[in-house]
Amino acid sequence: MRTVLHIGMNKTGSTSLQNALHRDRAALRSSGMLYPEAGCGLSGTAVIFQYELSRVLGYSNTPAGSEGDAGKLKADLENEITAHNPNLLILSSEYFCLRRDISRLQQFLAGHDLTVVVYLRRHDFWYASLYAQAVASIPGAFPWSPGFAGYVDWLARHPDHFHSYGALLDHWRAAFPAANIVVRPLTHDLHRNEAGKPETLNMVHDFFLQISTPLPEHLAHIELRRDNRSAGPVQVQEAELNRRVQRGEAVGDFEIFPQLVEAEAVQRVILTQAADYAYIAEKYLGQTMQPLFSTAGVTV
Repeated sequence: MRTVLHIGMNKTGSTSLQNALHRDRAALRSSGMLYPEAGCGLSGTAVIFQYELSRVLGYSNTPAGSEGDAGKLKADLENEITAHNPNLLILSSEYFCLRRDISRLQQFLAGHDLTVVVYLRRHDFWYASLYAQAVASIPGAFPWSPGFAGYVDWLARHPDHFHSYGALLDHWRAAFPAANIVVRPLTHDLHRNEAGKPETLNMVHDFFLQISTPLPEHLAHIELRRDNRSAGPVQVQEAELNRRVQRGEAVGDFEIFPQLVEAEAVQRVILTQAADYAYIAEKYLGQTMQPLFSTAGVTV
């Protein structure tokens, strides 16, 4: 069976895409495409996100499922496939970006003609979104030193996430052909079009374009809903500062930047990733003269 596995990354529109696939499950099924309910759930997410699928296969920050869990999930998935007889199976969880053993997933999807789709953002914008999410979601004390630069330094010490995009892609290429891995750089918040207006990317349209599958007619004019939107940079930094003050923490010279990307630590990260951007462009996009993301004008 032809199967598309969307592996994120997080903060690249994954929630918006998954919500769209969930909202239009019935119409997708009528068009020969299945976004299954099997593997959905976990932490009260009902049938929107396929986090249970990734957890059972070991891609999670919680204990992996047993072989029995995987067997039951596979049976449930095969029953759903039999019931709807789709031409295309769509699976999605950004937890597949975690550094985990891929063999269980290979076994689970044995016999499937698999295409892996991943969306990437330039690290300064990606880290800014991760920081906003962390401030909003982490309970109790923050594990990083005060400020956005402290958060970036903390990320660098936690290799569980693939902050080297090349390492992430090579992890999957070790198991599946490079031709089966679709890499999409998210540049809509970095560049401007000829009219001087910000470019916008409808994640739903782009996703179906990448997997070479026409959108169902009722989805042709769908508007992307910005789910899981991050707060602005000043508000996020103020939220972190207020939390620390309320806890009686020493915050030192906590500086609030009008734009997070001005932080020197992030500029350093971008330059560190420049070689990786060039490698990805050549290896996965067939571009030898243009990197995945431009680092022109980035200085420390």
